[in-house]
Amino acid sequence: MNSIATAQHLDSWSNSLAARADLPGIIASLIRASCPRLEAYRFPHGDASQTRGFDGVADVVEGNVFVPERRSIWEFGAGKDYRSKASRDYRKRAKKLS
Repeated sequence: MNSIATAQHLDSWSNSLAARADLPGIIASLIRASCPRLEAYRFPHGDASQTRGFDGVADVVEGNVFVPERRSIWEFGAGKDYRSKASRDYRKRAKKLS
């Protein structure tokens, strides 16, 4: 019998340490599966997920509704305070890019 992930499952998983390590790899797999013309990507995950820098970078020739064309930079959060984390990460990364 197949198991369906519910919102409760995702909420519980998002609060686990495994979520922080696994989320970039899951997103990378979704990008690879949905973008057949992917030139390059870097989404450190697992033990490498806590490295410095962007959480992910994708260079895509043909994007889609979820992945933009050309270079996109990704930041992830797997906790309840995602808005604050996103704002902090954005300010920190924008400062480095300017």
